[in-house]
Amino acid sequence: ISFHAVAVYEEDGEYRGVVLNFTISIIPGIGRVLVNTQPRIGIDLQSSINVAKIVAENITGVNLNNVDIILSIEASREVDIVDGPSAGAILTASLISLILNKSMDPSVYVTGTIEPNGSIGYVGGILEKALAAAENGAKTFIVPKGEENVTVYVRIEREVFPGFYIITYVPKKINCLLYTSPSPRDLSTSRMP
Repeated sequence: ISFHAVAVYEEDGEYRGVVLNFTISIIPGIGRVLVNTQPRIGIDLQSSINVAKIVAENITGVNLNNVDIILSIEASREVDIVDGPSAGAILTASLISLILNKSMDPSVYVTGTIEPNGSIGYVGGILEKALAAAENGAKTFIVPKGEENVTVYVRIEREVFPGFYIITYVPKKINCLLYTSPSPRDLSTSRMP
């Protein structure tokens, strides 16, 4: 099954969202979880897929000890992804869909950690991820409960003498559902994954 996930990367001191393309497969095996990423993504992703496996087993009642799970991830461009567990929810949903032989709506994007009890946990970079999802054709973007409101920092540039500027960042609370700017270039979130 193939699906999309969103992540955050840093470029020139600013955080931006990026869409990652995931493919997950189940083949006969010995219970391994095999992960291949382009670009490289760290240990949090590996932990998330292992938790996703446990939750998927609990929800479906299917034991996955006699199969191997193969997860492949590609970004559309080479970026250094900020490592975090925020793909846990979509990994779990995709694994459950695969086990139950159900399709997933490609216009729905999800961000959120997955906890061993099956609950969805908080993540950072919501605004950047939402913008990346929207730019990639998402019709629905699901975030953990209570995370539609984020703090962003708006760049304020003030000329104090001819050619001398003071740049400050002023915190501003916004609701992602109401945000209409096409680009977060002047914003950075207070929490990252």
